[in-house]
Amino acid sequence: MKILITGSCGFIGTNFINHLLKTDFDGKIIGVDNLSSGYYLEKVHGRIEQHITDVRDAKSISPLFEGVDQVIHLAGLVSIQQCEKDMYGAIDNNVMGTVNVLDACERYGVKKIIAPETAAVYEDCGEGPYVETQMDPVTIYSTSKAMAGLLIKSFHKTRGIDYTLLRFFNVYGELQDWKRLVPPASAGFAIRFLQGKKPVIFGNPEKRRDFVHVDDVVNFLDMCLQDKRTDNETYNVGTGTSRSLVEMMKEIADILKVPYDGYISMPEINGEAFNIFANIGKARLLGWNPTVSFRTGHEKLLSHLKTLHEEGVFPSDFMDNINVSEIKI
Repeated sequence: MKILITGSCGFIGTNFINHLLKTDFDGKIIGVDNLSSGYYLEKVHGRIEQHITDVRDAKSISPLFEGVDQVIHLAGLVSIQQCEKDMYGAIDNNVMGTVNVLDACERYGVKKIIAPETAAVYEDCGEGPYVETQMDPVTIYSTSKAMAGLLIKSFHKTRGIDYTLLRFFNVYGELQDWKRLVPPASAGFAIRFLQGKKPVIFGNPEKRRDFVHVDDVVNFLDMCLQDKRTDNETYNVGTGTSRSLVEMMKEIADILKVPYDGYISMPEINGEAFNIFANIGKARLLGWNPTVSFRTGHEKLLSHLKTLHEEGVFPSDFMDNINVSEIKI
């Protein structure tokens, strides 16, 4: 099998490639990434055919699809805040980038595309757990990803390209992008604790999220490559449980063996749902189940972050000088 992965140097892309290499994947892996937020790791990307280019550059990426069997399309703009501030960039990355990938798939006879549609499409669906037949996006980010999903379905119906759409919930784990304006909660809380500071919370601290470890996500991606039952279906990829941000902060503090002394409160980020968690019954019918517990997954992540902290990787003013006007939508 010959597969092409866009966003190959990002958080999920790098973990997935590493997973394939460890399992002796019997095929060829082509990576595409513009390194706008990802990192080239020699021990991972040096072992595949990695191209530093952009899915928005159709002429550059199209020839790379020749002979490819399946595409895993992970490239895109994933920050809610960045998408709101730059809606043209959001559409260019998440919609037009997907159009270029789909056009190349058709041109070179790619059999299947696997792509994340995002759990953010449930933003205005009320209380969870959510099922895959629901969708009501609010933000530019979720709307642009929903548009990409609809385009993928259109190419299946009109061009015969198979697909699997994945609605990832709050994915965490090693290589999380902690440099975002609003970092993922797991990394954001932990880094602040490691620096002896209170974590920062935006809005209601009782908000609940479904945290799924990246190892469980890559296992499902692997299943989508191999299992024909996933063809032309949409799946929630979460744990089916939710945890409040307060509960999360306290558990992270406990793992790090540091005192929990409250948090710094910042204004709500508009458009965010209060309680997000998945109904994963459809994925479970395939035999997939999340296996990494919140505690175990965070022990692995925090061990990684502690090493980076000891190496002086994190800036001393991490999340100290956040400009709320840049975050508020």
